[in-house]
Amino acid sequence: MTHGLGFRSPDGCSRLAVTDLDGLLSAVRFALIRIQCRPELVDGCLGRGLLDHQPALIPNPDNSHFPGKRKELQRCDAAHVASRERRERCLGGMTDTKQSAVLITGANKGLGHEAARRLGKLGWKVFLGSRDEDRGREAAEKLAADGIDVVLVPLDVTSEESVAAAEELVRTHTDRLDVLINNAGAPGHAIHPAQATVAEVHAVYDTNVYGPIRVTHAFLPLLQAADHPRVVMVSSAGGAFSVVTDPEQPVSKMHELAYSSSKAALNMLTIRYAQAFPGIKFNAATPGEVANHTFAATDMNNNMGRLTVTEGTDSIVRLALLDPDGPSGTFTDRLGPIPW
Repeated sequence: MTHGLGFRSPDGCSRLAVTDLDGLLSAVRFALIRIQCRPELVDGCLGRGLLDHQPALIPNPDNSHFPGKRKELQRCDAAHVASRERRERCLGGMTDTKQSAVLITGANKGLGHEAARRLGKLGWKVFLGSRDEDRGREAAEKLAADGIDVVLVPLDVTSEESVAAAEELVRTHTDRLDVLINNAGAPGHAIHPAQATVAEVHAVYDTNVYGPIRVTHAFLPLLQAADHPRVVMVSSAGGAFSVVTDPEQPVSKMHELAYSSSKAALNMLTIRYAQAFPGIKFNAATPGEVANHTFAATDMNNNMGRLTVTEGTDSIVRLALLDPDGPSGTFTDRLGPIPW
């Protein structure tokens, strides 16, 4: 006669039915894997951009399922930072949890829209910021059709009035903001320094630097009302001195002033905000893999990147899902922290 044993994994989500000794050993192995928080073994990890909806994978412990550069994804801590959201979803009524709320600027397309989709699929309330109201409405309707709780927020980050109106609108729906993702960006025109003017540089700074300041300033009270608020600055490896000064990096040969310097300024803003507000996690993300000299394909770069838009949002989503004891004042790409 076989006796069954119920076993729950350390993350509280996966219950295994054990009916024999082999099953028990498998269950113990599963527990050890989860305790180690090896991201390539958990829910598809973000290595394939499926952190939000794939079933758990139990590949060989030698990581043979992730050959070559994929092994570098062991550096990411997605399994750890996502575990809280998984617990909330899986335990359901067993815990008294609140729906997380996120505002994403420039979320009508590209990285912003994909980040909205992924967080929305986790059950979050998504405030979709869009400068173009018609495009924003179309994007919001697409997410809503996929079962996501989304609110369109007309938002031009270059306008004080628009930012103030956006804050008032968000406040009518929530008394707190768990995450702010400053994603809206302007690429500029890649003008050679010999032809660059103050007008060209200022237009890019108005979106990439002053925009995050306007939005962060306006939403600070709602962020501070959250239990453990997080702010993600969507930056670029092109704003890292460590990357631009590396002759092996393609961006070192891209001679322009506006975009790279604006992202360098955004990186500094991230550090200064983190130092000034220890109660809020401020971190910068770049949607690429610096070690592999690659980035995500988006409209902004004419879809020249080798990474998908989902892969490009891995670093953004990872920072949005940080636990209360997570880092602040860091710069990270898809594979992990990178030098400033």
